Amino acid sequence: MPSDTPSGGEDPRAFARELVDAAAADYARARKAIIAGVRPVDEAPSAAMAHETLRATVVAYAKALRAAGAPAERVVLEVKSAVDGPLTLDEWERRVCVESAARWAMTAYHDV
Repeated sequence: MPSDTPSGGEDPRAFARELVDAAAADYARARKAIIAGVRPVDEAPSAAMAHETLRATVVAYAKALRAAGAPAERVVLEVKSAVDGPLTLDEWERRVCVESAARWAMTAYHDV
């Protein structure tokens, strides 16, 4: 996960959600490049790296929500919403990605 920190008083949950949005968009771009058969630009993350970044940001977001007192059901809904929004993949792949994110979030929620 990027080492950026929220600036002056920003809500850590909002910042974590922004990171999830960005990671999901990066993952979608990497997957589209693979599907199209093109190699991503050197600066673009590989699909594996984008997947790991997405997982790490989802875990951080779930932990931030739990620390703020959110119940498990709310964490799952928030994570699904955060991941699904920026994904521009076909329906099946998007659903698989969102469900994976929900599992990562639940594991992180209960590992605290």
